[in-house]
Amino acid sequence: GRTGRFKSGESFFFSEERDFKIQQYFINVNSPKRQIVEDVYYLCLCQESIEVNSAGALLKYDPLEIHSALVFLKGEGYINYVKNGEAFLHICKNKYNPVLFVNWHHMHEKRKFKETGLEKMQEFFNFNGCYNNYLNIHFHEKELKKPCGNCQNCLM
Repeated sequence: GRTGRFKSGESFFFSEERDFKIQQYFINVNSPKRQIVEDVYYLCLCQESIEVNSAGALLKYDPLEIHSALVFLKGEGYINYVKNGEAFLHICKNKYNPVLFVNWHHMHEKRKFKETGLEKMQEFFNFNGCYNNYLNIHFHEKELKKPCGNCQNCLM
């Protein structure tokens, strides 16, 4: 909303490094890289079960990347899995086509858009000037002639 732009208001920023790492985690889980997805899928076609850490070591990927690819493949309907313990998955192949029909370009653009948004948020949180002026410039509005005097940076 407009709170803080022309009236006083309160907002809370979560700008610790871990907050950005959490957001990057969500980007990775929702938009895994093509090569990782393909490698994990072809491994799934060859095996009936996967231990995530072993698959990570075999494919030379972080277990989190393996997990992200499995979540993606399950969401797209290519595989299903049943957890058997912490990291052991029984794979059920839903589609027997060895070719993945995924719009990789769209997925790449979606990931790039999210990463750019996260980078812009980091820039915003690290900005030392008037937040309202920063937002005016970002949203192509008229730049303030002087600091607003209402935002967190102006009040410090």
